Amino acid sequence: MLHSRSTVLCHPCDSPPSELASRLSCLSVRRTDIDRNWGQEGQEGQEAQEGQEETQGFGNIQPFQPFLPFLPFQPFQPFLPLLPEEGKIARMSVAAAAIRAPSGGNAQPWHIEARGGSVSVRLAPEHSTTMDVGYRASAVAVGAATFNARVAAAAHGLIGKVDFQPGDEASPLSAIVHLSSGDDAELSPLYEAMLGRETNRRRGDRAPIPGQTLELLDSAARNEGARLHILSDPADVEMAATILAAADRIRYLTPRLHAEMFEELRLPGDPSPDTGIDIRSLELGPAHLVMLDILRRSEVMADLAQWNAGTALGDDTYGRVAASSAVGVISVRGQSLSDYARGGSAVESVWIRAQQHGLAVQPVSPAFLYAHDEKDLGELSPTFAGHLGDLQYNFRKLANTDAGESQVLVLRFTRAPRPSVPSRRRGLHRVSSPPG
Repeated sequence: MLHSRSTVLCHPCDSPPSELASRLSCLSVRRTDIDRNWGQEGQEGQEAQEGQEETQGFGNIQPFQPFLPFLPFQPFQPFLPLLPEEGKIARMSVAAAAIRAPSGGNAQPWHIEARGGSVSVRLAPEHSTTMDVGYRASAVAVGAATFNARVAAAAHGLIGKVDFQPGDEASPLSAIVHLSSGDDAELSPLYEAMLGRETNRRRGDRAPIPGQTLELLDSAARNEGARLHILSDPADVEMAATILAAADRIRYLTPRLHAEMFEELRLPGDPSPDTGIDIRSLELGPAHLVMLDILRRSEVMADLAQWNAGTALGDDTYGRVAASSAVGVISVRGQSLSDYARGGSAVESVWIRAQQHGLAVQPVSPAFLYAHDEKDLGELSPTFAGHLGDLQYNFRKLANTDAGESQVLVLRFTRAPRPSVPSRRRGLHRVSSPPG
């Protein structure tokens, strides 16, 4: 944990080379700033947005102003070795970037440790939910975190090489990001865009996406060992909306899934604001907020399930997806947690680049997404397992996903104003940094 005191980095030599002295002068930081900025990220982001008139267009249309003052950097010269304190700042920058990765329900299912020449991201099963079948959603989040770490490393003149390792019950998957001097011209330009990545649940409009942008997103997925299938034909988008809405209805009508869904939501003033989904980010009007209060009631859902009713429960999902410019389905070959992590890295790469090209992005996780077989489906929703299986079959067919592939995540793309509030994150003080 970083201490609350000012630190100026100094070379141990009496007369350091002028080039090295210049480099170190860029690395004067206040550790109090690091703790403060990462502990209050969401509050600062919210305050920065209050009182500002909402503008049309996505965030990257105007220069991105991150609500976190980030660690200053300039690329390290490869022929100058990292000094101990200099290396620590780089490691903590990499760890801080990993924290910003997306995760289902904003659960942030990881433990992050910065040590020596590496940063590790370990899957934390205590943050799992029912829809996180076999910790596959958590593995996707771990993979996204490693992509962010690699981007931050590249921005600091380092190469981040990722090694995914199977674990045990305490941590089923670990990812070690090994840091070494080097240049990555592909990733380093993504640094500010990575800091500005956000979930945007506004409906937006169905403006077509240029073919050149779609090709770039496809390449981003392939470079991470995954595949992106784009649904842009209006009939395909509408079919996707129908399937995803039906899956959402089952989520409402299944008691455990319903309870966990509402446990993710955070009201202003919530005692656990650094995780979960801020209710304001749902971008709901007053009437929908009143309806949400009714939908929260388990006895209402139980009656609807008994009557096999509640077709309107998926209307919001249907409306959002049907209004999309396109729906992207990211898949990866294989079914191991390492495969899902690799897919998570592709998700983050596609997401960041989509925002760079003016698109608003929202992840969609149907209840069937991480189920591999009938047993998984039965554990998700005993009453509706058969229906979930049919929906999964139809969605995989729509997305042209073959039997050897696992669907990692669904993204809806549209054009919309910035979201009302940013997602919160646990502070950098939660990152372990043992000596050495």
